[in-house]
Amino acid sequence: LTIKRRLQINALVVGLAMIVMLFIIIYEARVMLKLNETIQYAEELDIHELSMRKYEKDFLFYKDESKLALFDKEYQQLQVKLDKLKVLSNELGIATADVNQFGVLAQKYYDDFQVVVEFQRAIGLHPKDALYGELRSAVHQIETLLNEQDNYQLLTLMLQLRRAEKDFMLRLDIKYLSRFEGIANDLEQQIKSSSINSSTRNELVSLLSSYESKFTALVDAQKSLGLDLDSGALGKMRVSVKKSDEVVSRITSATKQQVT
Repeated sequence: LTIKRRLQINALVVGLAMIVMLFIIIYEARVMLKLNETIQYAEELDIHELSMRKYEKDFLFYKDESKLALFDKEYQQLQVKLDKLKVLSNELGIATADVNQFGVLAQKYYDDFQVVVEFQRAIGLHPKDALYGELRSAVHQIETLLNEQDNYQLLTLMLQLRRAEKDFMLRLDIKYLSRFEGIANDLEQQIKSSSINSSTRNELVSLLSSYESKFTALVDAQKSLGLDLDSGALGKMRVSVKKSDEVVSRITSATKQQVT
């Protein structure tokens, strides 16, 4: 081969090598872009879930139903980001199982919160609502009739009964149910042995029974909701949230390892 031909071949080889290098650089740049997008979407999932947690706590603390729409909005945005993350995860072959698991856990958290909301609605969103309202009405009826009897012994027991009720609502400790039942039993015996006329006695016993049943229903509903963050529907929801937090961390970590 002549020198000129050799130079032409060398130039062609170098040109082809440069084209191959260019394609490799473009490919790696696209992969890197997708990896960064994956990290971004994973972190955004975490942000949306944190926002859901905020609205969840706002609802439970303030009993404000307007927070439910905001919770739903965050969940819908989370689903949009999750769909994009699934596509990238499948393309890159990174953390596909974790991404799918997060979708399941996010749905479970959403469903668990709906259960929590229904229990809270059953209990009441304000003092005159649902079981709160029924209990309030039952208390008002028996207190009104007791006040008309001018019997301080019965009134004292009634005050102790109300204290046990308030203590339960304040501390959510099941021991106050037993205390309430003991005082209610004493009050019933005192009513039956009092000098109040039989018609009024029977009415008082009936009203006391209604008050006791309403309070027991409230306690049962609160137990179903949860006496603390680790029990009842609240405890179940907390488990879902904790698991999803761990999965998001794994997704982000696995993606960042590919970048480095």
